[in-house]
Amino acid sequence: VSPSRIEAFEACELDWAIAQLGGGRSSTSASLGTLVHAVAQDVDAAESPSAAELLQRVEARWGELEFEADWASDAGRARAVEITRRLAAYLRDQRAAGTEVLGTELSFELLVGRAKLRGQIDRLERYEDGAVLVVDLKTGKEAGYGKPESVADHAQLAAYQLAVREGAVTRDVEGRDADTGEVVAVRVPVVPPGTPVSGAALVILGRGTATTEYVRAEQAPYSPEQIEAFGERVGAAATGMAGASFTANVGRHCLDPYRHGACRVHLPAAVTS
Repeated sequence: VSPSRIEAFEACELDWAIAQLGGGRSSTSASLGTLVHAVAQDVDAAESPSAAELLQRVEARWGELEFEADWASDAGRARAVEITRRLAAYLRDQRAAGTEVLGTELSFELLVGRAKLRGQIDRLERYEDGAVLVVDLKTGKEAGYGKPESVADHAQLAAYQLAVREGAVTRDVEGRDADTGEVVAVRVPVVPPGTPVSGAALVILGRGTATTEYVRAEQAPYSPEQIEAFGERVGAAATGMAGASFTANVGRHCLDPYRHGACRVHLPAAVTS
């Protein structure tokens, strides 16, 4: 189960299934977001690059993106200027606050009941009090997210909290085989189980607030009861994803003009005599 797809499945099973089978729509915005994530991953923890430096790194890889026309490339470049400016502001603010970056693009895998939860965390940050915060960078505008209550039930952030708490976020370090003495890769937790987790946050780079260049929406630390409830939620999603049929959420998703799901074109109109 991918943490980023749980809410998509809950919103409309049919739309989720179409996307999984390759019938969804890819977009230049998504590709640009992937490129910005890659650039952010390569930022050294000790540096605080300017917006111009980040943009230069994005432009160095601009050829990796595909555009149908020159105007689309120009629009994408204008958006890249905005996103890198907001990303630079976030990195600058975190460095000024003395935040330690424990890692970027960190993979995890853990069992939640019978479901295997697998994902990748954009950033793992530690503050002066020793608490750890999971950060998920979003390059879109993410309308509807901003205040803490807007992300209280955010499945992706909850999954990240669970992974960190369980010590499932790991990295490879060099070690030696006990029998042969050969140098081998040893997988160790980035954050040992039991480390205080101060929650998780969306850092939205597609828009800002009156005081910051970006929006930061924090999900409070989950209680044991919330973790248990989330585990049940993951199990329900996994069971549904493994099924043979998928239900269209016609009224609240497929025919919603603001949703833009791929499921809409797969709904036949009613036949009347």
